[in-house]
Amino acid sequence: MQWLYAASTEAPDQPGLAYFPETLERFPEGDQKVPHVGWNQLNPKATSRLLQGVADSEFAYFTHAWRAPITAATAAATDYIVPFASAVEQDNVFGVQFHPEKSSETGLKILRNFLEIQ
Repeated sequence: MQWLYAASTEAPDQPGLAYFPETLERFPEGDQKVPHVGWNQLNPKATSRLLQGVADSEFAYFTHAWRAPITAATAAATDYIVPFASAVEQDNVFGVQFHPEKSSETGLKILRNFLEIQ
């Protein structure tokens, strides 16, 4: 998902694809560990085609230190230190910040949805 954005503070001299104009930022250091590794909840938008059938608060498996901002393209948000976009969807472009292949039944639903979107 991250390469779809214009930039990242991880490598400021390397532009992204810029399909989404925003810049990714690292999670702020604090009481919780960075990188964000493990299971966390998804809060999908009801209109998301990619996340159709995924209920609010279903879990997915994450491992990342940079986060995408919540924008109109956000298909799901997750809260870890701060809220961030855990899935994006615009037209027929989709991206997820988590690992669907490691996310059990929730991940299988998402992969099935991706294959069936027309």
